[in-house]
Amino acid sequence: MDTKYIVFDLPLQGYVAIIFPPCISHRDMAMKMGIDYVDNAGFVKLDDKRNATLYGRSSSLNVDSNPAFNDMVTRMFKSEWE
Repeated sequence: MDTKYIVFDLPLQGYVAIIFPPCISHRDMAMKMGIDYVDNAGFVKLDDKRNATLYGRSSSLNVDSNPAFNDMVTRMFKSEWE
């Protein structure tokens, strides 16, 4: 099963992605994190080499995914296991 994600921009740090289980809505995760604006959100699929593919959209936030962030999310996943 694919996981969910949200990407938001922190003024001093830049873009940040949060990955979370599909049982939590995108809106609930953003609210719990205190995030007022989400740049893109949807689902993330990992291949066998832990390369991320972002797809879909968040219906709870009415925001589309943005594949331009695939590399950023891939680096997050790869750094967790290296």
